[in-house]
Amino acid sequence: MEKFNAELHYYLREQLWHTAITFCSEELEKGRDPYVSFWRGFAHSKEGSLIEAIRDIEPLQNVEDYKFSSLYALLYIHGLYNNPDETKMEQIRMQLDVDTANRNDCINAMRLCIYLKDEEQYSLL
Repeated sequence: MEKFNAELHYYLREQLWHTAITFCSEELEKGRDPYVSFWRGFAHSKEGSLIEAIRDIEPLQNVEDYKFSSLYALLYIHGLYNNPDETKMEQIRMQLDVDTANRNDCINAMRLCIYLKDEEQYSLL
C-alpha cells in the first residue's frame, strides 16, 4: 500500500487527475477502500465530474477515519457548482462544527487543503 500511496500522491501533486482516477479505479477493483475512494472523488472534482466526486465521497461521512475530511471535501465540491446549494453547504458546515476528527481524519483533511492551496474555493473551508 505504501507504493500505491506514493504513486497516487505523485499523480495528485502533479495534477494528473485522469491518471489518478484510473489508478484509483484499478485499485478499487481489488476491493472497497475508503482512502482510495476519497482521493478518487477528489480527482473527479478536479476534472469537473462533480456528481462522480460526490458519489465517491458522500458515503465516507459514515466511516470513522473520514467523517471530518469527507465533509471538507463535500463542502469544496458543492462550492464548485455554478449555482451551489447554500442549504446543503450550511448543513455541511453545521456538521463540521459538531464532528470531531481523529488523527487519521485530520491527516486526510490536511492533505486535501495542501492540494487546494491555490484554489479560490479553498476559502470556503
